[in-house]
Amino acid sequence: MNYKDVSDDRFKFVVDFGIKIPREYSHFRQIRDFRNRFGANGRESTNEMIYRIEDGFSDGSLTRSGFKFRAGVYCLVLIFEVTRKVSCADALEFLRSLEADFVGGQGLTLLWPQAKYMIPHVRRVVSLDARDNLPVVDIARPWNGPEKVEVYTTEPKIGVPYLFRYSGGDVGFHFDPFDDGLNTGHCLACFKQQG
Repeated sequence: MNYKDVSDDRFKFVVDFGIKIPREYSHFRQIRDFRNRFGANGRESTNEMIYRIEDGFSDGSLTRSGFKFRAGVYCLVLIFEVTRKVSCADALEFLRSLEADFVGGQGLTLLWPQAKYMIPHVRRVVSLDARDNLPVVDIARPWNGPEKVEVYTTEPKIGVPYLFRYSGGDVGFHFDPFDDGLNTGHCLACFKQQG
């Protein structure tokens, strides 16, 4: 299938690339291992630019997912730009039509060390899954984007995990409300495990 020719005017193909699922990968500790490696106090934090990992972005809250990677295999990643307002349910149907694997926030943590320069700048790259698989997390309101870091009151919502690559190159791992849908500030990450 030529993904560049996908005929859906709501989603525009941006880039594709491959990543390798590490041999030591475990779905149930991937985010902890990522934090230990790249987080604020991680052993490689001075060499990498992790701006922020939300408190709810954890193995405990992101345990449920439609698909769990197998260690040591390759994965094709496709990035699609959202061209207009669309519901998360409609975006899920689009990803299902591409036979995507719904890997949750764990998939996003694999993108940063392996393909950081392929991630679009100043866009929220989301890893969607069925609503029932996503966590209820505190999401700050009002929410005008990750550039707003002031303290707001929070409200529990079904959270869609995303990563955001700031214009300076730093990256953050956050949540957007599932029920708010997606807009032109979002991109979809489509993961397709190979073999």
